Amino acid sequence: MEQDFDALVEASRAGQNKMGEQALWRAALTLDRWFLIGNAEGEQTEPICGMVDGHAHLIAFTDEDRANDFAKRRAASGEHSAGSVLHMDVADAIEYLRQLDEAGVAGVLFNSGAYSFSQSMVRIVDMHGRCAG
Repeated sequence: MEQDFDALVEASRAGQNKMGEQALWRAALTLDRWFLIGNAEGEQTEPICGMVDGHAHLIAFTDEDRANDFAKRRAASGEHSAGSVLHMDVADAIEYLRQLDEAGVAGVLFNSGAYSFSQSMVRIVDMHGRCAG
């Protein structure tokens, strides 16, 4: 079943309790894969990070269409190439987050734009452990 992440983000923002936020993160962490934007084309590409509140965050998307749209907008700015859309199984992404955390990346920003949501690396790894267990 495909999740409506825009509606989940709205519910998490409007909720008087943590239920909306929990539903949002459960949906994100139980996806089959996350979509990332590579900084180039080819085998040497690495997922891009951006700054959120002065801290580096991995940029991730909950579906390929959002990732493609972001890549096109990024290329249209003229400052970057479109790069490539990378697919990463969530379990592999969690391991990658551990590496990025050690490298000083603070968190993950999902679905950059009006319906974005973010969290620290440590919290995402912790939540994933609870969802998977």
